[in-house]
Amino acid sequence: MASAEACRRIITITCRLVVGCSFILSSWTKLVDIEGFGAQILGYRLLSDSGAAVMVAWFVAILEGGLGVAFLSVFSHHHLLHGITTGLLLAFSTLLAYAWLALNLEDCGCFGTALKMSPQVSILKNMVLLVVTGISWHISWKTGEKIFKSHSKPALLGIVIAVLAVFSAIPVSMLRTKPGDSTSASGHVTETNQGPYAHYIIDSANGETLHVGEGERFIAVLSATCDHCIESVPDLNETYRILGEGLPVAALCLGDETTLEQFRRQTNPEFPISLIPALEFFDLIGSAPPRFVIVRDGTPMATWDDEAPSIDEILGALESFGNSPTDSAIP
Repeated sequence: MASAEACRRIITITCRLVVGCSFILSSWTKLVDIEGFGAQILGYRLLSDSGAAVMVAWFVAILEGGLGVAFLSVFSHHHLLHGITTGLLLAFSTLLAYAWLALNLEDCGCFGTALKMSPQVSILKNMVLLVVTGISWHISWKTGEKIFKSHSKPALLGIVIAVLAVFSAIPVSMLRTKPGDSTSASGHVTETNQGPYAHYIIDSANGETLHVGEGERFIAVLSATCDHCIESVPDLNETYRILGEGLPVAALCLGDETTLEQFRRQTNPEFPISLIPALEFFDLIGSAPPRFVIVRDGTPMATWDDEAPSIDEILGALESFGNSPTDSAIP
């Protein structure tokens, strides 16, 4: 009897540690880059406003952190906690199935931007957590035992450490460099040019500076990890070679310094590229990258999604705008 009691206790503690630590890790990785997680939420196409996405990101991260701490605390035996956790895992799994089957999403965002995970793998992870949660719930329902006693000093210390672990991510998030901060792609909006592209300033490899908000430009909005974006670079290089002197060609790219360097090595782009923050990226694209835009004084005048336009299509769009200062320089 004593042996069975000890075995049950070990199983219960293990289950609650697995679930609690999993939620705390998930929360921490989201809070470290809350805007990046907000951008991943936009990828599910259920929200279109970046501000709302960030609010949802905060809610999800703090909810997960709270559940994780609860599983390591004196509340770990409560049926309500197990019920909320089970419902949340089922809801997340349903959303992941939608992202997998309907959107072909490659990164579910379950661990924020810190760890890339496909929806399929994340669904499997959730199924494992559901089983572990079910075991813990069954034992709690059967015995009503409080594994972590309210007067237990180790339990109280564990709660404090868990809370600090979750919320230590917030100052880290505030101090970390966001994608695009180390580049010149985040300049100042001028008084006259207020379009969505007006504030971008892109430095080229030869030291020249391109002000996207001044005159006409051909801008590609890319992701450094998007296969379709990678495939579009040869067409963009051709556009740059043929039209670049009269119509400057450049790209705004989602990613970080590492992924951008990999992108450059893989594609050899001849046009300048600058990183932009994730939320701005999702504000600029349509349903998915890549997007190609003719911009006049920071305002999009013609837009193509998925496939880069041909030279004739670009020239036809420019002609439809009427006379422009670049007309004489374009062949």
